[in-house]
Amino acid sequence: MPKVLKTNPFRPGKPITDPELFAGRKEELSLLVDALYQTGTKNANHIIVTGGRGIGKSSLVNQIDRLSGGDKTLLRELDIDAGNFKFNFHVCKHKAIK
Repeated sequence: MPKVLKTNPFRPGKPITDPELFAGRKEELSLLVDALYQTGTKNANHIIVTGGRGIGKSSLVNQIDRLSGGDKTLLRELDIDAGNFKFNFHVCKHKAIK
């Protein structure tokens, strides 16, 4: 059977919003989930996501943005039990440019 060529959907400047296409970064996601949880329990914990162009910063934050709106799919994927805690946050995204 011949190899079928497909377009790579991952490219700098086009962050992943579809959670089905997002993979990896479980440790980073767990840290961000914990930061949201701590903030929601009045123990604010701030996180800044930094790095070079095209490494997935925006895609990572998009996954947290879904959780902050109440979608707990990420918690199941990370095997995190947050009990009855409601993730109801507004995530601010800011791009710093020289």
